[in-house]
Amino acid sequence: MHRNHEDKLDSFDGDTRDIASLAAYVALDDMFGDNMSLECPDLTNAQITEAIKAYKDAMDALDYRISIMDKFDEKCSQAATLIEAQNAHTEYAEYAGMVQGYNTATAYDQIAPTDSALLDAYYELYDAVNGYIFKVDGVTAYTRQAKELYNLAVTLGFEFDDAVKQQVASLQTQDAELETFLREAAILQILKIFASDDPDDAQKKEELESNFDVSALMPNYFLYNEAQTDRDMEKNSSGLWRIKRGTNTTAIPGWTLDYSSGNWYPIATRMNEGDALAWDLDGHAFAGGVRCGSSTKGSLSTVVAGLPQAYYWVGMNVHDNASGLTLGIKSGSVDIVSDKYAKSNGYRELGFDSILVVGDLTVTATQTSGSSGSEIDFRNFIVRLCGADPEYDYAGALTAQEAKVAGMMTFADAAMAMTDVKYFNLSGVMIADPKPGDIVIRKITLSNGAVVTDKVLIK
Repeated sequence: MHRNHEDKLDSFDGDTRDIASLAAYVALDDMFGDNMSLECPDLTNAQITEAIKAYKDAMDALDYRISIMDKFDEKCSQAATLIEAQNAHTEYAEYAGMVQGYNTATAYDQIAPTDSALLDAYYELYDAVNGYIFKVDGVTAYTRQAKELYNLAVTLGFEFDDAVKQQVASLQTQDAELETFLREAAILQILKIFASDDPDDAQKKEELESNFDVSALMPNYFLYNEAQTDRDMEKNSSGLWRIKRGTNTTAIPGWTLDYSSGNWYPIATRMNEGDALAWDLDGHAFAGGVRCGSSTKGSLSTVVAGLPQAYYWVGMNVHDNASGLTLGIKSGSVDIVSDKYAKSNGYRELGFDSILVVGDLTVTATQTSGSSGSEIDFRNFIVRLCGADPEYDYAGALTAQEAKVAGMMTFADAAMAMTDVKYFNLSGVMIADPKPGDIVIRKITLSNGAVVTDKVLIK
């Protein structure tokens, strides 16, 4: 008993955090000194049991305090790494909040406060760090579709005005109206190239017919998810959070998940591939993927509307170490389901080539069987152009699409109108009247409800 006690105290000799001043350390050290003269033959069994319990409780109390301090230090280290990162988003208000939280935490005395007070300080830092991480994750998830649609349209030759360019560049949340406009602009360019008889467009047409990636035209093709605990999630028998069984249309926007056995988990790109997410917070959007657990059956499906009539390669990027996965495609007269794919040990693309899409395209991935230890990670779905339909009237479709896009051109200027501007110092405190020379965080509210933050020098 004394030996274990002494070893516990000695284990902190090299610690630089003044562990010896902790109340829990002092209590254990005093107990050690008070009981050194006690001999077991002099004690009753009840007294020995009581002394052992007292020792154990004292050592557990010290271990618990050290564990809080370790978590506190780890979170400080994480905050420092994020603050000093070259790609840090210093323009976000959450960044200023994290800096303020870090400065408060590094000045905090970890020795004198109670365990409860130290935990409160830890969670304040935890919230500040996670607030920044979740902001970055959310911006990535919510703006990816619009940014990739913009890049697709530009690559195809559409020329946007400055208002649209600015709106895309400053985007920090999802903007359905903007996404719709960008999508229709990209489709316009595809129709324009396919309808053209100009020899100068021959190379562009050849590129479009060579597996040209238009996945951005598919809703949420990269499978970001925003599952919420009460609405979408439940714990399985192993204590892991999974998407609720049944039919779900909210966890993965744009997609329908339908299953009755096994587990489907949300996963995130910043997690190790295949790891199930420990789901403990609501309202957090993650930028990609869903995992089908072992012994699971179910389907994941979406409908892609408005694709230009043409031939496409349609498929998915998956890591499938389970047999029983199939892919189904429906469009016009096409209604096919693949044979069960043989399992693999890495990510690969699975799909159908030269599918003639006429009208809506329905894509369904189904896990029809599974066994223990067999899992599937869906990373993203894929749509590639591989040929024009020689029987289709692209010129007529182009005329209709030009009128459609022209009617949407005025929304961007109205959306960019500012309705409110606030300023904050780099510690996150609001400033009513910033002075020339101040470097501040500017928070702009636009007329479409979007909020844009940036870091500016007041002139």
